[in-house]
Amino acid sequence: LMATARGILRSRCVVPGSLADFLGHLNTMLVPDTGGERFMTMLLVTLCAKREELRWASAGHGPPIIYAAASDSFPEIEGGGLPLGLIDDEVYEEYAQPGLNPGDLILAATDGLWETRSQEDELYGMDRLRRFLRENAHRPAAEISDAIRDALAQYRGPAGQDDDLTFVIAKVI
Repeated sequence: LMATARGILRSRCVVPGSLADFLGHLNTMLVPDTGGERFMTMLLVTLCAKREELRWASAGHGPPIIYAAASDSFPEIEGGGLPLGLIDDEVYEEYAQPGLNPGDLILAATDGLWETRSQEDELYGMDRLRRFLRENAHRPAAEISDAIRDALAQYRGPAGQDDDLTFVIAKVI
């Protein structure tokens, strides 16, 4: 399913359109292959430094997490649609978060990040993740990325990761 989605997205990238258009096209192409019984989630994100704006469209995936350094806050952003492959003709929306500033962090991740479990079966959790981002916001994005991987490995101990874990972190400079 992922290989098919990747091929569809790559072929669609040459056609102008919004992030929501991309998801709608991808969904339309996947539904006949899945029969509405298999699905995948996806988050598409663009960051425009000139407009100081984040744009995203979601198919069953949580929105990006933003750490606003100047206000030391995590603006709550929402928006999304159904996972891809479930229902034909699903209409997706594109969302925007204006007002990004130097020092802000943007994290797009699968739930495997905050659902990483310790040896005591405790979730890493969103509160711990937000605290981590706040404490490491002064570092470059590449260092934060390495530090996230290290923190999760230390948190779970010798056990392997039991869920998929994918994330991208960007820092506005």
